[in-house]
Amino acid sequence: MPLFILGSIVAGLSFYSKETPKKRKAFQTNQPSIYILDRSKELVPANPLTEDEARRLYFYILNHNIPMTMHDKVFFFGMIYHIMINIRRTSFWFGLFGIIALIIQIAATQHTNMIAATTVFIIWLIYALNVRYNKADRKMQENYQDQIFWLEMNIEIVDSLIRKRRKQQ
Repeated sequence: MPLFILGSIVAGLSFYSKETPKKRKAFQTNQPSIYILDRSKELVPANPLTEDEARRLYFYILNHNIPMTMHDKVFFFGMIYHIMINIRRTSFWFGLFGIIALIIQIAATQHTNMIAATTVFIIWLIYALNVRYNKADRKMQENYQDQIFWLEMNIEIVDSLIRKRRKQQ
């Protein structure tokens, strides 16, 4: 049991440090900051914002202009997305290591423990359900579309902040 806990902590810290959910296509497409970047290219083609500047401006808008209910929704669904992707990845690797451990146990003892086999089965079931009913990616995209819609409906705010940012540099 202590080895399992240690493995869980190492896996969790590894996922945290690598930020694997942010590398997924569902996370990277339709980013509201890309909308701001594209808008800056239209407004100031000679000197558009960089990706980092657009991301910082997006978070400024999110924290200062977007209504609190939408702000809370953005952070809530972002957190849920990260949790679901980490559950998917963790269950995959624990399931894979579980199968390897079962094979080693069978090779060494010519039998397996039913509790161990059931645990590996449950881990793979969690993985399969998470992949099959992939609401996390869909909800993340809906969340992004809502934010982009807000930016489009409040284009005057976006444009004025882009211009103000450009004047400051």
